[in-house]
Amino acid sequence: IDFLCDWLCAISTLPDRVREAHQVTTLILVALMAASSTVGTSIHSVRPHPLPLRDALRRIHADPRTAPTVSEAARTARVTDAHFSRTFKARIGIGYAAYVQIHRLNVAARQLLTEEAPVSQIAYGVGFSSAAYFSTLFAERFGLSPSEFRQRAPFTALASQDGERE
Repeated sequence: IDFLCDWLCAISTLPDRVREAHQVTTLILVALMAASSTVGTSIHSVRPHPLPLRDALRRIHADPRTAPTVSEAARTARVTDAHFSRTFKARIGIGYAAYVQIHRLNVAARQLLTEEAPVSQIAYGVGFSSAAYFSTLFAERFGLSPSEFRQRAPFTALASQDGERE
């Protein structure tokens, strides 16, 4: 959700990106509803993350390709792997590995819509070691293969036209 909000803020004042902003807003609403129903709590009941989690989240968001493993994140936080995992799941609502995977898929989705790089390059660039595995997970999450997602997005034509004009 943070990633999508950052994306929306970056494009919201650009008149030629209105359709893209609408799509991102829809994704945010879907993510909020999913998070609310998955965790079983309201959005307003979320507490700030403890410092060890914030550090891990910053590292994941800074470069999903090099996201720390649970062990690395726990070692940085000076807690056991089990304690870190329990705390992460209790605060975030899903396990650490699932969070990293979802974040990588979201970053890849954005790149598919805004970049012309091949799907495999995007998959490797966000941290997947197999383009085929990435495609399988992507289709499970978004209901379309990465190529179909790129082709069907209503605002990708606008993004490519903008790039051609500049």
